[in-house]
Amino acid sequence: MRGYTLVEVIIVLTVLSIIVLISYPSIMMTLKQAEERHYEEFVATILTASEVYVEMNEDVYNLEEPNDTVTILVADLVDAGLYSGGTRNPKTNEKVNLNDEIEITLEENYVKSFSYVPVE
Repeated sequence: MRGYTLVEVIIVLTVLSIIVLISYPSIMMTLKQAEERHYEEFVATILTASEVYVEMNEDVYNLEEPNDTVTILVADLVDAGLYSGGTRNPKTNEKVNLNDEIEITLEENYVKSFSYVPVE
C-alpha cells in the first residue's frame, strides 16, 4: 500500500486554504445581509402591530393636524396582545425592551408614518 507523500498533503492543504481565503468574504457578507434582513423583518413586525394598535385605539391616538406626533411603547403592544414580549432584537441579541418607543406622525398628506425608536 502506498500512502500520500508530504508534498501531496501540503499541496492539498494549500489548495483548500486558497479556497477558504477566496470564499470567506462572500460567506461573511451573506451572513451580514441575512442579519440585516432579519432585523428589517423584526422592525416591520413591530410597526405592523403598532398600526393595528393605533387603529384599535383611534379615539385615544387621534392625529388631526399634519406633524402631530404621538408615542406608544412596545409594552402597549404586548399588553394589547399584538406583540410577544419575549422576542430578541436580532442586532443586539437582547430581549426587546418594553420601553422601546414607536413614534407615529401624521404627515402633510394625512398619512400616518411609524418609526421604531429603540431605547439605548
